[in-house]
Amino acid sequence: MEATNYQGPVLVSVNELSKILGMARQTIYNQLSTGELPIVPKRWGRGKRKKVVFDSRDVQAYIDGLPIDDRFTDT
Repeated sequence: MEATNYQGPVLVSVNELSKILGMARQTIYNQLSTGELPIVPKRWGRGKRKKVVFDSRDVQAYIDGLPIDDRFTDT
């Protein structure tokens, strides 16, 4: 059997996103409720146990679109 490289979405939890972006979990939830966070959340699971998750490709696209602080670049 041949191994395949899965190229589909990898789901990122709110806890993981808070570590990636360096912001508190509650800030992420607050920005989601006000529409400030431009990363579209998804719901994962069934019934009352649904979790808020994010597609890692959306997270990467958001990070790639952030402005670069010139103080931290080698020029």
